[in-house]
Amino acid sequence: MNYAEFKVYQSTLSDQMERWDDLDLYELINMGWQEKLSTHKSLIFGESYFRRSALGVRPLLSELFALFTGWGHSIGLPEDVYPEYFRLLPAEAKSVSYRSCLNNIGESTKLNSGLLLVTNPVIPEGRYLDEQEHLHLDQWLQGGEQRWLLFDNVYDYQQRALSYSFASDRVIYVGSYAKVQLQPKTLGWALCRHPLEGFETHSGVTVDLGLADNLHQHYGRAWRHIAARWPNLFDGSRQPIGYLTVVECDYRNLLTQGVAAVPGSVFGIVDETISVVSCLSEVKKHVL
Repeated sequence: MNYAEFKVYQSTLSDQMERWDDLDLYELINMGWQEKLSTHKSLIFGESYFRRSALGVRPLLSELFALFTGWGHSIGLPEDVYPEYFRLLPAEAKSVSYRSCLNNIGESTKLNSGLLLVTNPVIPEGRYLDEQEHLHLDQWLQGGEQRWLLFDNVYDYQQRALSYSFASDRVIYVGSYAKVQLQPKTLGWALCRHPLEGFETHSGVTVDLGLADNLHQHYGRAWRHIAARWPNLFDGSRQPIGYLTVVECDYRNLLTQGVAAVPGSVFGIVDETISVVSCLSEVKKHVL
């Protein structure tokens, strides 16, 4: 089931069910959450990075994929995160796919050389890379001058992604205001310590940490409410970072229990026993 098919399927579901299938983050904008949650705290990423900007992350990824393809590099992409990644590739691109959901991200390093895209937090699981995964990626990066890491940090509500250190400067971080500040199609950025084509010096990137942190706290509270009602599905082993996570149960089985979830295939997950779930419906029940 792709996203378009999922939207048709979703429209047939009853509102009397537990709705873990809500992917409409930006409805929060219409509910006035930007104004209610913002505390006007800021973080500025320093001038030690070169920056490339665009209206959102997708144009940036498309430009970066074209840049590295032009250099003859292969592109390594997770197959179970965001199917749109593959549609952003140039027609002549050579791509290698890997599975990231419920896998150690180290398995992504089957790419011998080229540009390797990794999400951090890992989506749709909703967790940050652990130290072992970070070390594995760092070792892979040091294995050749033709190896580059590209981190998609769009869901980085706690702005922890840049705290990971690597031995090489062949690391690019992309982020935007879309998820962490509820501002889609505004500012997207790519940061790199290496002066790549199209990157320039800058005065920093400002992020409203108050809004991002408050969103993160509300998501956490919603997950705790859900886990208290469904302890058989949420055993406490995972504490989701954002509004998405996964459960090891077929969405059709969940449906028989009165729960609407997102089929994993919508995200490109092959394993039918994995469903993606969202806490947004729970979040929207509570008035701030």
